[in-house]
Order: sequence, then C-alpha cells, then structure tokens
Amino acid sequence: MNNLYIKKEKKILEEGISIEDIRQEFENDGVDNDEELESKVSDEFKEYKKIYELFGDKVFTYDASAKAITTNEKSKSKEDHLFCIYLLETTCNQDVTSIFEELVGESLKEYLGEGAEYKIVKDFEDGNISFLKESKGVNTDKKKLKSVNPRCDLVCWKPLDERVGKIILLVQCKSGKKWKNGHYVNVRGVESIIDFASPPIAVFAITDLLSEEEIYKYSKEVGIVLDRARIVSLLANVDSPEIKDIRTKIKDFK
Repeated sequence: MNNLYIKKEKKILEEGISIEDIRQEFENDGVDNDEELESKVSDEFKEYKKIYELFGDKVFTYDASAKAITTNEKSKSKEDHLFCIYLLETTCNQDVTSIFEELVGESLKEYLGEGAEYKIVKDFEDGNISFLKESKGVNTDKKKLKSVNPRCDLVCWKPLDERVGKIILLVQCKSGKKWKNGHYVNVRGVESIIDFASPPIAVFAITDLLSEEEIYKYSKEVGIVLDRARIVSLLANVDSPEIKDIRTKIKDFK
C-alpha cells in the first residue's frame, strides 16, 4: 500500500485525528472553496478510516459522532506497531530482525490460542525437530538441507491431544520494502527432509501493510499472510511475560 499510510498511522498513534483536524489542515494550505474543501476533507478522512478498518477496534477507536480516530487506550501493541513501521523503512541487522521473528511467533501463538507454541528454527540447520513430537525424523545432511533451501525462520504449532497430527505453521519473516523480491517458505522442500504426520501450512509475515485485494493475491501464492495490521491487532490485548520481554528488547534497541 502507499507509504503515505505510514504517516497516517503515526498520526493516529501519536495524536489521533478528527475530521475537524483535517479540515483545518486544508484551510491552512489555502483551500477556501467550500465545495472543494469538503470534497478533500471527506476523501482524506476516508483514507484514515481505511486504516482503522484494517487494524480494527483493538488497536484504534473510531468515534462516529465526532468523526475522530484515536489509539485504543487498552491497546498494548503501540511499541510493536511502531517497530514494524521502523523495520519497513530501515535496513536492519540480524539482531533486530530476530526481534521481529519473536514478535511474529507470539502473534501466531495468540492466533492459534491456548496450547500453541513456537520455535525459531533457521532452516532446521541443527536437525532438531523433536520439539514438534510429530515426525519420524529429519534428514540432517547439510548438503541436502542446502539443496532444499527450506526458507523457514520459525515453526508454530498447536496439538489436538498427545498424539501426532497437529496444526503446524512454517513461517518466513521478511522486513523492509523489498519483501516482494524474496522467496517464500519451500513447503515441499521441508516435507522432503521432515516426515510430517500432518501437512504443514505456509505463513509469510511482513512489516508492510496490505489491502484486502493484496492479501487475497499473496495468500494464493504463499499461504497465510501476516502483515503488520494482523500482527499488531493479534498482540493488542497480549501482556504475557514473553511479549513483555520482546517489548523491552524493542525499547532497548530504540
């Protein structure tokens, strides 16, 4: 989506926005024709309303009577939100992007619900998948791993009971603006080195913000898509020790 949305998101996060604020801004810019002014104000506020709709009530609050949008006072994910925007705008080192991977893992745990867990695996290079309690084994031959190129940063799973056959998400995380140039989780490749009892599901997590049309397009290509609206909204009510630790890392980094 247009990068102007970033400015609008920051505006809501830091100050909030109302239709009167927008009208004043246009008046200050010299728009004095009433019909033109109201048209511009209406169009601009619709753009802010789109952002509210993408993130939802847990993140932003819409006051219909005042035609104003603010950050939900109960939302705990403001730092997560600003961090995702920062990662989109900046080239970062592995230490910083690993924080994003943890953030994605926690959001997926929230998505799957109680009993869900995740582990950062870095293409299964250590050959350890015993934590899944799901597979007969993994081919740990380094040449085989390299040739397969799993492109999997973390795994999130949720068991139904103590037996095999669980929900398994294979996740790749991409920060920055060039995520479209990257490659996605190689599910078939992973299945060639790991003998899963149940077929895994690919997930692609990004710091960008996508429209519904874009979500539809990329979901067909890469599996479940997690953009920053989904990550932030999933974590809006989360205040676990794990997410607190991640948010401390974000603050320390900044």
